[in-house]
Amino acid sequence: MSSMADLVWKFFGGIIFLFVVWTYENIALHKPAWQLHPYKNDEFNASLAVDGQKKNLSQWGGECVASDFGRTTEWRVDLNGIRSIHHIVIQYVQNKPVWDAGDFKTKSFLGFSLYISNTTTKEDGVLCFKDTNYTRATIPNPVNITCPYHGRYVIYYNNRTHPPFPDGYSKFAYTDLCEVEIFGCSSPGFYGEKCSLRCPRNCQEGHCDIVEGNCLGCIPGYRSFTCDEECLDGKYGQNCEEHCSQHCMISGKCDRVTGHCIVGCHPGWKNAQCDQECSGGMFGPHCNQSCGKCLKNEQCHHINGSCLNGCDSGYRGTNCVEECTVGLYGANCERLCSPHCREPGVCDRDTGHCKGGCQAGWTQRKCDINCPDGLYGQNCQENCSANCNVSGRCDSITGQCEGGCQAGWKQSKCDAMCDNEMFGQDCNERCGECQGKEQCHHVNGSCINGCKPGYQGTMCTKDCPDGLYGQNCQENCSANCNVSGRCDSITGQCEGGCQAGWKQSKCDAMCDNEMFGQDCNERCGECQGKEQCHHVNGSCINGCKPGYKGIMCTKVDTSTPTHGQNIPSAVAAPILTTLLVIVVVIVLFIGRKRCQSKPRNIGRTNLEWQGNRTESNALMNNNCHMTGFSTLYANVSHLYRQEVTPKSDSETASNKRHIERPESNEACLSKEHIANDYEEDRCSPLYTNVVHSYKTEITPMLECENASIKRNMEQPENSEACISKEDLTNENQVDTCSITSIYDIGGENTPDIPVNQLHETIVEMKKFEDEGFKREYSMLSNGELYPCNVGKRQENLSKNRYKSILPYDHSRVILHEGNGCSKYINASFIEDTNGEFAYIATQGPTENSVNDFWRMVWQQNVSEIVMLTNLMEGEKIKCFQYWPDCLKTELYDSVTIENVFEKQYAFYITRKFVVSHKQHNMSRGIVQYHYTMWPDHGTPEPLNLAVFHSQVLRTNSDENRTPLVVHCSGQIHFVFDLTCCQSRKLY
Repeated sequence: MSSMADLVWKFFGGIIFLFVVWTYENIALHKPAWQLHPYKNDEFNASLAVDGQKKNLSQWGGECVASDFGRTTEWRVDLNGIRSIHHIVIQYVQNKPVWDAGDFKTKSFLGFSLYISNTTTKEDGVLCFKDTNYTRATIPNPVNITCPYHGRYVIYYNNRTHPPFPDGYSKFAYTDLCEVEIFGCSSPGFYGEKCSLRCPRNCQEGHCDIVEGNCLGCIPGYRSFTCDEECLDGKYGQNCEEHCSQHCMISGKCDRVTGHCIVGCHPGWKNAQCDQECSGGMFGPHCNQSCGKCLKNEQCHHINGSCLNGCDSGYRGTNCVEECTVGLYGANCERLCSPHCREPGVCDRDTGHCKGGCQAGWTQRKCDINCPDGLYGQNCQENCSANCNVSGRCDSITGQCEGGCQAGWKQSKCDAMCDNEMFGQDCNERCGECQGKEQCHHVNGSCINGCKPGYQGTMCTKDCPDGLYGQNCQENCSANCNVSGRCDSITGQCEGGCQAGWKQSKCDAMCDNEMFGQDCNERCGECQGKEQCHHVNGSCINGCKPGYKGIMCTKVDTSTPTHGQNIPSAVAAPILTTLLVIVVVIVLFIGRKRCQSKPRNIGRTNLEWQGNRTESNALMNNNCHMTGFSTLYANVSHLYRQEVTPKSDSETASNKRHIERPESNEACLSKEHIANDYEEDRCSPLYTNVVHSYKTEITPMLECENASIKRNMEQPENSEACISKEDLTNENQVDTCSITSIYDIGGENTPDIPVNQLHETIVEMKKFEDEGFKREYSMLSNGELYPCNVGKRQENLSKNRYKSILPYDHSRVILHEGNGCSKYINASFIEDTNGEFAYIATQGPTENSVNDFWRMVWQQNVSEIVMLTNLMEGEKIKCFQYWPDCLKTELYDSVTIENVFEKQYAFYITRKFVVSHKQHNMSRGIVQYHYTMWPDHGTPEPLNLAVFHSQVLRTNSDENRTPLVVHCSGQIHFVFDLTCCQSRKLY
């Protein structure tokens, strides 16, 4: 019987459900849908839950939505507008034919929620349903949920975010929806069966209950369930819940919708609803009357305008609209104006301040205080001059100074500076020779814009010293004057004319127009291409015209055809550059290394000494030669020569004559040679294999570091000679090559070339496509000769501009530690001929090493810096600007640099810095010489470099024993060239 009742109930329930379903439309069908954590592919996309398909309810049936793993899941459908909803039917995934607790999908369905919202955020809407009671055995599928709400989005939500979960809940949340059907009216503003009835017109936003049609709220001014009744008198607004204002002119009468008073407000009230008192200094009907001068500008009574707390100063009366009479001021006009006002008794009625100021001798706004010391005149507004002899003391009426004026000032009030080229006390001292006859400083007589040409000093009273001329004596007399450094102090004209090769009044122009010599009155010889000869000695730089010879090309060359060839200009330029470099090197080595090595005993050779075998003789270069030494060179690495003469032609096959070192008596030049003479560890003898039957002259040498060997050979045509690296170690192996001379350039010492053999040497080296030059270049030293481990440390890498240019550990500059600073800087000491540290070669500072650079300069007490690079070469940064602009100051860690002077010449700049250390509380002067014309990949113009070097020497005091800092971009060849030239000063 019970089962029969259940069947009847389910039958009629199904009939009722179908009736309801047929009554309302599924407004979610084919609408846009979205889900959180979509599955990896589009197989389970969110739109499958609103496609109307319910034939296959399994997970893999292709008609259901599925989401990926997640602690929360969310699915929503957009109804494309606010719609009236009646109920929602949710069909969940069903993997078994019968939905019961045995279907594992029941675990992920439990705990779900439904929201109706006008936005995509569920929290902005209303919670329609939240499962808190279902179990795996009781949760229905499908589930029908009544949701009589209005909204645009229906949101399904489930989460597993706060364990522990109720019994039967899944660990993760999943969507797993096969179909979501939302039944309601598709058109807004309708209700009832088939949504055919229109909602009452006064419903709020046009929405009403989908079944009964009752309004969910009324528009303002209406009430009742269907919003068809107007508000009663005295009421207005939404649902008629607001009361009309009692301050309406007709009390309680207002518009039922807005609440505005129909005929205005009572006096003292404002706004359309008459609900605010008059404000802003207004009162009365319509709040159009202004309040009087109430105390502290307080608001008066909003109805009658009376001042509740009294009046401001200068007014009186109930409404504070009456002003005080003349001569009175203050509250209730009870105070008298001061008799010391400029117009006695006339003052401001509010403050009592005198109008027009005070009488003489009185001050303050009320003119009730006498003038204090230091002031005078009407209202005591004038200050006694600070230039009075008795500072701040003057006549209180006229302002005349007591005791006269201070130096530099004149007139009775001491308010005019000295003029007419006068200065000092009572303006009775005359100015010096200021620039443009300008007025000097009125107090101390200094010339503000400098001196006239020919004068110097702060007051421009001193003549220029010898060697200087021009404005402020800043110009140097030409070094080309006949009397060196002597010229007119004003114009710079040389006294006694110019040295040979120079002309014009300042001797700053070289001879030209094919002239040279003293006064440029000698004519050049027959130079190649009518080029200008050397301005001093008349030598032709690029050779002679065909048919002429000699240095000056004045001799007729009878041996050369008229149309003979001169040395090509492409060769002449390298010859001149090479000549200049060789002259410098010869001077350096002749003065510095006179046979620095001992002669060594040579075994199995026919050698003879001339003179005693003593170290002193060898070093003096007097007896430092051997039989067969045909030409004297200034190279101290060649200590002896060997003349090898085979006895007969029959010995040719077995005449592999070689030079060996004996087992003792080894010698080598090294860095410590001055103190220890020799260093044995890094030295080995060179061996020479000779396979020719003619006279050969051999110069043996020691192989130190990358040293090579030199041979001068006399050989017939079609014969070849070679000395290879293997020759030095294996007497049975002989290499052949196509060069007759090999020069030692691999070590510290290189051979010298007599000037008269320079041309022949170049011609010889150019044979076989410059084979000689290529061979010589390949023998240059390469790589590290000493350890440089400190520069390779990880913490120091960023301080090296180039990773391949590092200072040797034994000669690097070590900074003092302080404030956590590193001791490392990429800089090295260089000794002079006395073995003292005379130079510091360093890289151009980088942005992160500039502070270390100035620490080094201060620590080493440096007074001069030579810079041989530009800040930029093309688009490449070569050096960080480590100094401030002219007349500017910058702080580099603890060192302050002030650029006090700059002067730019044609190819260099001089700067003067004042360097201060904030911890040592002292300052020093530093001069920087900046050569600006040294190319990044080339050599400078020799004359320019010579002038620059002369400027550095001339301004450098012999008493200065501090190191000279020299840098280019990376502490390499530019620095070496400059220090070599600088060293000539020491010989």
